[in-house]
Amino acid sequence: MNYSLFEKLCKNNKTNPTALSKKIGLSKGNTSNWKNGGNPSVDILCKIADELNCTTDALLGREENQTVTLKNDEQELLENYRQLAPNEKEEASKRVQELVTQNTSIKEYKNKSLILHSNISKINGYENRLLNAFRTLSYEEQIELTVKIEIMSEKSKTEENVG
Repeated sequence: MNYSLFEKLCKNNKTNPTALSKKIGLSKGNTSNWKNGGNPSVDILCKIADELNCTTDALLGREENQTVTLKNDEQELLENYRQLAPNEKEEASKRVQELVTQNTSIKEYKNKSLILHSNISKINGYENRLLNAFRTLSYEEQIELTVKIEIMSEKSKTEENVG
């Protein structure tokens, strides 16, 4: 793993290598080992990439860390989605899938998903599936879904503040 790039990616994500290692269940010793030229296992590398919203190739220095340019409505959707509780994220993703299957055949959706997937490199798996599905919706459905997620997000914030 390219350790200096790893540090830079951590900094860009407002964390540091030690904190990230602890977050994924590793000890500080792992970070020291990587700094001295050691490499994480493939499973750990994947976890790190997920946490840093990048590809494993980026961590290995095989590609530039690409950023995804999102449309305003997509950015708003992601911001609201990230504020949801895990079970609410799952519910929102299921609802998006329902809307997609109402408007396009499964085969068409899979083809679009593969094309869109190649353009997305800096978001995690749930967010990737959400955006792929979101982009297949009509403009009206995108607005409807964005409003619903915003309401769920506000509800989640209110419950956090009360509890």
